[in-house]
Amino acid sequence: MSLQTGGSSKLTLVNLFVGIWLIISPFVLIYTNIAPAVWNNVGIGILLILLVTYVLFSTITFEWAGWIMAALGVWEIISPFVLGFWSYPTIMWNNIIAGIIIWVVGAWFARASWQQARPSR
Repeated sequence: MSLQTGGSSKLTLVNLFVGIWLIISPFVLIYTNIAPAVWNNVGIGILLILLVTYVLFSTITFEWAGWIMAALGVWEIISPFVLGFWSYPTIMWNNIIAGIIIWVVGAWFARASWQQARPSR
């Protein structure tokens, strides 16, 4: 049994919408002139959409997919400070909030995948 029918896969849809948001956020929040922020958010958005698509359409789900989502969330949180756009509060908070959501959903999915893969007693 895969997680496609479970609530955990449906929860990953949240990350699908966050990925879409990250791709369009430079245009909605009007920061297309800050290249590191644009490329970071578009790149993370694309990776997130690809990963969620894998999770939703795969016949087998793996715990690693959730941990990769969680790692992308951590990167999204720290990216304003690492890439130097922390002085733009709108972009910084956009990334921090999106990163927290990505991290929580990814960790939740990884935990659910791990529990499902464990042999029952």
